[in-house]
Amino acid sequence: MFIVITFKMNKIRHILLDLDRTLLDFDKAMDNSIREVLTQLGYSDIEEGVNAYAGINSRYWKMLERKEITFERLEVERFRDLARHCGFDIEADYLAECYMSRLAKNAQKINGADFFLDYLYPRYPMSLVTNGISRITRSRCKIAGLMPYFENLFISSEIGVSKPDRGYFDYVLNALEIDDPAEILIVGDSLSADIKGGKNAGLTTMWYSKDGKEDSSADFVIKNLFDIADVIR
Repeated sequence: MFIVITFKMNKIRHILLDLDRTLLDFDKAMDNSIREVLTQLGYSDIEEGVNAYAGINSRYWKMLERKEITFERLEVERFRDLARHCGFDIEADYLAECYMSRLAKNAQKINGADFFLDYLYPRYPMSLVTNGISRITRSRCKIAGLMPYFENLFISSEIGVSKPDRGYFDYVLNALEIDDPAEILIVGDSLSADIKGGKNAGLTTMWYSKDGKEDSSADFVIKNLFDIADVIR
């Protein structure tokens, strides 16, 4: 197994890193942001409202992955659903801006992210690959101090297509000008967006399995970010 791992990693010329739930704690950022909004609006059951938004938000992002909605619809319609759920008599656009202005300032790192990035940075060129909204993503990356690590930020709202769509990965491959996609390693927490999407595009894949599960579809599995030193030497 060590020989196989060494062979595969020796081929790698570029590393693509997912952002949310891989480097940054999106769940904490989302929780903090929506909690502040609900408190400002005087919602009576903050915990219930936070949980309701988490479910609504997850549903809309999965719809985006399946190409059932556009970014423009996602940005507003999830807040229309939240306003309806909470009984708010306010415009969805206003509620969306209240939330996103707060989310843009929330950028807590996952435990081990600094070690992970500092370990990889001298060894490989890296780019960020993320399904996200441009101004929010760039703000959070800047606050977290991530910008100096990356040669490129491939943000789905700027590209116009999201992971795991093949068009997203084709865009990335063209930008990197690497002929053999197997020479690119993608690291992420999502089996659908990162691992399946990467595999379909011919990339080498590494699944960040925070709950310790195994999955044979990924070339490598790490269970915390400190494990990277055991895979890449």
